[in-house]
Amino acid sequence: DRTGYAMTTQGTNLYLVDFDAELWTWNGNTWNDMGTNFGSGQLGAYCIDFVGSQMYVGGDFTSINGDTSLQYIARWDGTNWYSVGATNLNGPVFAIAALNNNLYVGGAFTNASGNTNANFIARLNGDIWESLGSGVWCASGSNGIVRALAPGNDKLFVGGYFDTAGGLTNANGIASWDGTGWS
Repeated sequence: DRTGYAMTTQGTNLYLVDFDAELWTWNGNTWNDMGTNFGSGQLGAYCIDFVGSQMYVGGDFTSINGDTSLQYIARWDGTNWYSVGATNLNGPVFAIAALNNNLYVGGAFTNASGNTNANFIARLNGDIWESLGSGVWCASGSNGIVRALAPGNDKLFVGGYFDTAGGLTNANGIASWDGTGWS
């Protein structure tokens, strides 16, 4: 038995990060330990998704299997783990989504590859993190946080603790990004 903390599917396999921050796969008959640990204590992985055959895992981990170059988000190619983007994000990733073969991440970060407009949400373009306009935030000055991402109808739906998305001040915890602007 596994207690799931984050999961996704690819083909007929289920991939799951359990409460102990370990990665497992279920093939329909048995659980297989993938030999990956995302930390201990309160550190762990919160989200998993695939872009093509590459699996991405996000969370508040500061290493994978002791490799401290893998922080907050990492890519698995079926054999090895790799860092994502030219430089790391500066905070945890709570949501990952794939849309039109692009990787989007949301969380509690304000800087992605030196891009300080990546307020709590970013898109990976090759090896560079890009902001989605000016991101999302709280007009009160408190930090916004993205907790959920869902692709649909060629838009990315974003949920979390924020009241402003780009220049829209009526976001109230949910907004959508169409590739060029917020609504």
